[in-house]
Amino acid sequence: MSLVTLGEVRALVETGLTDVDLQAVVDREEGWLAARIGALTGARTDTFSPGLSDTPIHLSRRAASVVVTDNALPVAAADLQFVPESGMVRRITGAWTGPVAATYTPTDADTVKRAVIELVRGTLSETGNDAESIGDYSYSRGDAAVRLGRLALVRGVLLRRPAYSVRLRSSAEPA
Repeated sequence: MSLVTLGEVRALVETGLTDVDLQAVVDREEGWLAARIGALTGARTDTFSPGLSDTPIHLSRRAASVVVTDNALPVAAADLQFVPESGMVRRITGAWTGPVAATYTPTDADTVKRAVIELVRGTLSETGNDAESIGDYSYSRGDAAVRLGRLALVRGVLLRRPAYSVRLRSSAEPA
């Protein structure tokens, strides 16, 4: 079953395809996106091997809540700091020993739907030509441009992980 309905696609994308053919395009694009970001709906588990004991982990997609296990042992919510907007999970008591598993249900269905619709739009608007000219108008595209556009849609769904620098402990801090 598709995340995006044919009605949602037809409201935003003009096409002469039959419902059966359009559904095939939607299914193919949803499959392509799922291969890059994981299941489009439902609960998921991200697994991490934190490097430093106080390094936060970051979920790959937005969520309202998360359940965390560290080395197969549950971590109490009171022992975690979770920031839903960024997907950051930091252990505030103790240290990660790893592997760490974070189970959550993404809350980004609208963003995923938008990405699928844009993937369908891009597929339906492709001419199949690398270049075309009509009078003074000319257009050329390369496979790289198409790939970059598709990958930008994937990046739009996934949360961005911050760049890190090594945290140096002060000599005044306990080891």
